[in-house]
Amino acid sequence: MTTLKKAELIACVADKACLAKVDAEAAIEALLETIVDAMKEEKTINFSGFGSFSTIFRPARTARNPRTGENIEVAETKIVKFKIAKSFKEAVADSK
Repeated sequence: MTTLKKAELIACVADKACLAKVDAEAAIEALLETIVDAMKEEKTINFSGFGSFSTIFRPARTARNPRTGENIEVAETKIVKFKIAKSFKEAVADSK
């Protein structure tokens, strides 16, 4: 498995959308900033055919340190959840 770095993503978007790399970078930065802002405001973002981003709260809980066996308290936290769309999931599964 290989990793697609941000610069490579920008180059791919620029090529596929026939944009200058500077414009593609600005668009990707704006998209990412918009997603982060929406998650901060606990909004859901739905990209039809791709998936949806949402926030959920994990309640406070007691966990166990596996090394020492000691119980520790884990505070409530807000996390981002991504649910993949069926068509995206099928497209990835069919690409084997």
